[in-house]
Amino acid sequence: MPATSGPPAPRGDAPTAGSAAAAAVHGRQSATERAAEQAAADLALLRTFGFADPSLRPDSAPVVQLVSRHEPAPEPLVQGVPQPVRFRAVRRGGAPAGKVAVTLLDDRGRVVAEDVAGADGRGEMRAPGAGSFVLVCTAPGHQPGATAITVAGGPIETEVLLVRSASLSGSVHGEDGPVAGARVTLVQDGEIVDSVDTGPDAEYRIEDLAGGEYGLSVVAAGCEPIAILLEVPDETDLRHDVDLEPAGVGASHDRADHDLSIGQP
Repeated sequence: MPATSGPPAPRGDAPTAGSAAAAAVHGRQSATERAAEQAAADLALLRTFGFADPSLRPDSAPVVQLVSRHEPAPEPLVQGVPQPVRFRAVRRGGAPAGKVAVTLLDDRGRVVAEDVAGADGRGEMRAPGAGSFVLVCTAPGHQPGATAITVAGGPIETEVLLVRSASLSGSVHGEDGPVAGARVTLVQDGEIVDSVDTGPDAEYRIEDLAGGEYGLSVVAAGCEPIAILLEVPDETDLRHDVDLEPAGVGASHDRADHDLSIGQP
């Protein structure tokens, strides 16, 4: 509480004039006003000392966790004799990948070198010294590829596989035909991967996908929502059309017989 000037406060249980006035004001406040006042006080504490853990119950302690204002000093990068790291980025079958950006990370995730592979997918960069590193390759239309390497007292050679990105497309139909403006959402591991709306032709398309299992949900005005699981194979252009039932009719059914895998290597 801010310091105030004046005579010392009386000891014991006798209330002061200020505390009596505060109690009177507090008694005239509604529950909403008191909650707002408490929220403002809590916010001031959070701004000053740290943050509150939202998972704690109101009667749990501590409510506020203190956080140091001083971040630890960054550790120095690996030092030593630089060593060549020769790499080759390839696609399935061994064909070279083009337009590949290459990044070398140390064991703490810090960038220590960057390069661009040649037309043959090959290149060379230098590690700052001996140690453990991760070589990451990225290219348009492909999923990132990475490999762990250990640099010792000499050059090292490594190869990184880049997998072509998959895609998911299809159309959405309702009782009266194609449905434009339907919201199509793709989810994986509880996180939204992408969300698109069907166009005037009721078509949708989601690109740049890694192979794996996804949850697909479709929502449209006047229709029952649908949620299904889909397996998207690597390097595949998967087509999945959806039929929606009118709202209130019951569970919707997708057109499973229209699932097509296009471009499977």
